[in-house]
Amino acid sequence: MAETTPIIRMVLDDTPIEFSGSDVLECSLLLEINPISAVVPVSTASAQVFTTDPRFSIFSDGEFFNALSKHLPVDVVIRWDNYEISWKFYLDSWKMESENILNFELVDLLGVCANTDYPGSFWEEATNLSIVLNDILKETTAIPAIDLNLDNVTIKGWIPPSSVRDALQQVCFAARATVTQVGANLGFKLASLPIQNPLIPYQDILNAEKTDDQTVTLLPKITDIELISHDYYNLGEAAQTVEEIYSAWLEPGNYIISYPKPYWKVWGEGAGAVPIYVTTEDGRVIVTEDSVGVWGDATVRIATELETFMFGSNYVSVNVTTAGQITLWGYPWLSADRPHRHQEISDTSNAITIENAMLVNSENATDVLAKIVEYYNLRHQTRVRVFPTILTLGGLYKIDSFRSKQLLGVGERFEIDLAGGFLTTATFRGMEYIPE
Repeated sequence: MAETTPIIRMVLDDTPIEFSGSDVLECSLLLEINPISAVVPVSTASAQVFTTDPRFSIFSDGEFFNALSKHLPVDVVIRWDNYEISWKFYLDSWKMESENILNFELVDLLGVCANTDYPGSFWEEATNLSIVLNDILKETTAIPAIDLNLDNVTIKGWIPPSSVRDALQQVCFAARATVTQVGANLGFKLASLPIQNPLIPYQDILNAEKTDDQTVTLLPKITDIELISHDYYNLGEAAQTVEEIYSAWLEPGNYIISYPKPYWKVWGEGAGAVPIYVTTEDGRVIVTEDSVGVWGDATVRIATELETFMFGSNYVSVNVTTAGQITLWGYPWLSADRPHRHQEISDTSNAITIENAMLVNSENATDVLAKIVEYYNLRHQTRVRVFPTILTLGGLYKIDSFRSKQLLGVGERFEIDLAGGFLTTATFRGMEYIPE
């Protein structure tokens, strides 16, 4: 078996730092994916290293005390058979375990996204997936790499204020897509689930490539799946009631005020800017040239006496120079919610309801529901321990199992022990393989 060496690399105050070999006492990865993006898991890494370098003191005399900041990029590497495999992670926390032992807890780029706020957005018209993803990721360093199979996918509806990761989950679920980290960026591809006798054979995991440590579980049958779709509409100002969206006393500072539900017309007054609308002689409101309306996906600048409120599709940005009260009002979008159901006859009922997928509408609900049903019909889950190899998260595999049987499965969870010989405990969800 080829020799394996774990390596931890980072740059602190422009100084390249590397821990390798026996200095890496422990190093493990937990890589996860949900093939239908019902959730978007954060992959993590843990490393314990030995060092006598005084610059790593956790006290004020430590030269790297400030450089070891949250979300510092860290490369976790395994040198195997004369080449290197690398994963990009970001520092979440660190501590001194003893005088010379440091522990690092790391997250992937989706973990960074989980700690990044997203104010929400509303997409009134069907909008290309790439536009929506770029809007969600604009406050991060990630660039979306979108598979060609998703080129014509569009998104329509409301993304609630949340984290960037939660917003990505809403989009991927509605698009039937998955998201994984690709280097320092995020890759998006059409969700793939195993089928019998595919045109392109799946990669094999043979008995000789794994230990005897294997389990196979038959997951509970889901008999009833209900998916709620959301179609938004408005009745116009004459038929709707104005709602107070937000009212608070704000001290000087910059604020982003998100709406708790979508609104198709919003206005406000108070601290930051008193919006005195500048109009032409015929009463038309003057806005800046790049505006397309007071609401919608574009940012809008309303002409005011002092400064400006900056309106996004689900938020307003306010600069407050003098403390004061601010109040926002608006007309809400109304939602026509409709259930879409899949039922199977069974002696025992086991039901799930999905009602908070806000980008599922009457146009895409049938396809989304079909993908959910396809996933939950994969009831065989196998957990195997694999000798050193490169596995693809979300990849499709044919796995040797008990009694000369084989399983077809999608890789959902990889627990990789880099300091313990590069062994991987892999979890697959799928079905029994039945040859033609």
